[in-house]
Amino acid sequence: MSLKQLIRLQELVEKKERRISLDKARQIGKLCDIHTEEELCRMLTEFRDIGLLMWHSEEGRRDLIILDVQWMLNAMTQLLCQRSIEAKRRSSHGMRQ
Repeated sequence: MSLKQLIRLQELVEKKERRISLDKARQIGKLCDIHTEEELCRMLTEFRDIGLLMWHSEEGRRDLIILDVQWMLNAMTQLLCQRSIEAKRRSSHGMRQ
């Protein structure tokens, strides 16, 4: 991983880009002298492994790259909490009847 790659990632996060497509990552990669799919996947894997982004290399899941990990965690927490609250409401309404 190069300093140039880290700087480019930081620029995206500062622009408030929370997620990008794999195609956009390829375009950005070319600006960072990453020209092969193997190099791109290696960079994304390294960034994922140190917690800078979320990305899965499996087909069907690899097109989305989350740049703002905290935003994703907050969204998932809110979703799970909302489901939990709704489930408790349903169960408490059933107990009152």
